[in-house]
Amino acid sequence: MPIAQWDDYLSVGCDKIDGQHEKIFAYVKMLQGSIKEEYREGDMRLLIVDLYRYARFHFAEEESLMRTAAYPMIGDHISGHNEFLVGLDRFVVDDKIDSMSMRVEVVGFLMSWILDHMPYADQTFFLYLKSHDGCSV
Repeated sequence: MPIAQWDDYLSVGCDKIDGQHEKIFAYVKMLQGSIKEEYREGDMRLLIVDLYRYARFHFAEEESLMRTAAYPMIGDHISGHNEFLVGLDRFVVDDKIDSMSMRVEVVGFLMSWILDHMPYADQTFFLYLKSHDGCSV
């Protein structure tokens, strides 16, 4: 499993959004650390809830930019965001959240979703944004 680490190839070219993406990576890195370290019961759930809250904030910012720019693929993009949030919610309510196998599953889900979403869906939107109004974030 790859180490959660920000890389320039994930950049969308807007400092504000890139900074938010880097923060999401920081959460994933903490969750990834839980695989190697001993965590107290409930710590995983708290980390996932914090990530969920931050992701909602970040997604609202991106979606606001999309509405303002009349992005034609907004529906698909929002569906991707919702898939992420539903996935996190599923983990939060799972009784086995503190088990090692669940920790691995959480990190696998996050890395898979992020590496599928950021370099494709996000970069596609920001290319659209730059070609229409420029990137002012």
